[in-house]
Amino acid sequence: MVHPIFTYLVGLLCAEGLRIPDNSGLDPDDGENPALSGWTEMDGILARAFEDQGGNNWSKTSKPVQSYVDTQTFCRTSPMVNVILPRYDGINADMDLHREYSVTDSSPPAAEAGTCTSVDDLLRAVKLGRRVWKHGRADEKKPSHFVAKGCAVPQFEPTVFQRVLSTQSSIGLRGDSLTRHLMMGLTLRYTDNYYDGGMSHASSQWANCTCDGQFSEAVICRKLARIHPDVDKLRWDKGGKKKTTCGKNGLPSVYWLQGGAHYGSNMSEFLGMFLYPTISRIKKHKSTCSSRPLIFVEGLNAQSRSLDRKYPHQSRENALTFNDQLVEAFANDDGVRVVDFWNLTLDAQSSDGYHYLTDVNSVKADVVVAIVDMIIRSR
Repeated sequence: MVHPIFTYLVGLLCAEGLRIPDNSGLDPDDGENPALSGWTEMDGILARAFEDQGGNNWSKTSKPVQSYVDTQTFCRTSPMVNVILPRYDGINADMDLHREYSVTDSSPPAAEAGTCTSVDDLLRAVKLGRRVWKHGRADEKKPSHFVAKGCAVPQFEPTVFQRVLSTQSSIGLRGDSLTRHLMMGLTLRYTDNYYDGGMSHASSQWANCTCDGQFSEAVICRKLARIHPDVDKLRWDKGGKKKTTCGKNGLPSVYWLQGGAHYGSNMSEFLGMFLYPTISRIKKHKSTCSSRPLIFVEGLNAQSRSLDRKYPHQSRENALTFNDQLVEAFANDDGVRVVDFWNLTLDAQSSDGYHYLTDVNSVKADVVVAIVDMIIRSR
């Protein structure tokens, strides 16, 4: 049975049509590079200029509109609803508004070795995995699913997400727009609502930012984006405050760091200006904890070829080199692990050639929660 709100929204969109927000008042230089649309101290003018929309209404929207299967099925079978508005700065603005939903109805083939049971096995499986298309040919305009190599990425029910994210281990996420989207993926998994689980209804234009459209970099979608409070509390250094608490019962603190493109994909600058100082600060603050912190550093993704000419330093080849250098930089530090999503993002659907949709960010969310769950179970 289709939920009444879906029938209403389809009627609303048919009656009023798709309303494309007016971005004419923005400075064209704001966030010109799709990689530089962040939300930390690496943030650009645009994100900081957003006014608080209010109206979270989490008491209404934190519960699933339908079940996991139903909301994804609705997004998949209702192309009118799966709208991805163009970026605020016009980059790749010729991409289709209406797309096939990025999450396929094909379950990923089970790996021979079963589900990954250790952090190292999971990171290796994700790094060496591959994308599979229904018709066998890579096409970034078509939905595909990711198959990890050797063992499968654990997939949890929302109740497990809620339990893990409320664990007594201290968790901190820090990065740019890709980490913001990771947090949106965590929100969708947490709420089990893939239709509008990450959108505030403070404006009627939320109806243009549903399903994959929740990951659009259009101004209105970014303004209305609402990370669930239980996920948002994981944001480290929010407002300049440092997370200094130790994990309880001997559990370690877990940190996720990302943002290499903000340093021109230059490893020396990324290490010297961001990673080394941040990691040093983490270790200093956690020096009195009974367990040392565990730090995960995310490398670069596989940018769409459509952006290579304008942003060659973010090309796929340069991203591979960057990720190899990242592994080398921490080869002798067993407290830091590198997370490589290059194959996960290779030819995956995106909103603008750099920011990926529900499929990719759901897998990233699964990886984060699986890692924390494995750490908890190992203690």
